[in-house]
Amino acid sequence: MLRFILASQSPRRSFLLQKHGFVFHTFPVEISEFLNENLSIELAVEDLAKRKAQALVESGRIDTAKPHLILSADTIVHFRGEVLGKPKDRDEAFKTLKKLSGQGHQVITAFCLWNTKEDRAVTGHCVSQVQFREIPEQEIWDYIATGDPMDKAGAYGIQSLGRTFVTEFTGTLENIAGLPVDEVEKMMVKEGWVVR
Repeated sequence: MLRFILASQSPRRSFLLQKHGFVFHTFPVEISEFLNENLSIELAVEDLAKRKAQALVESGRIDTAKPHLILSADTIVHFRGEVLGKPKDRDEAFKTLKKLSGQGHQVITAFCLWNTKEDRAVTGHCVSQVQFREIPEQEIWDYIATGDPMDKAGAYGIQSLGRTFVTEFTGTLENIAGLPVDEVEKMMVKEGWVVR
């Protein structure tokens, strides 16, 4: 059996894994989060997730001679060809939410599972379509004042106060929140990787 590691400091991803009954250790990693422009947007996000797992493997923080399964992930909001990441400040959060107001966008979450025993990685991704209602400017500023949008791609969290902006979505709420756990589990089963 493999020791399960989450290569992320995201409290949302930890919560989603715990909700599904996973026991894991958390090792946050930080990398330069640029997207490879030579790849499709979906594969570019998969590449980013894989680079996070690789950064942990190469960091020396875990004993890669022992059997570990590392999970890393990345989520982006894609709107009319533009990637809307985490806002740098309140003004950028406002511009992002104003842009999304009354519009549809995609949320793409990619993940990587890296088995250190086999020194092998697999990746996957899920895409959700999200539709926003028209949001009055004062409501946007009130939301920003809560601090909720500041650490989230697209400047909102569907699992928190940002849910009130969403009129409909496809796919799973978990994918939009940052980790499609069902898809991760399917990949683990497909590969025959069991965690303890």
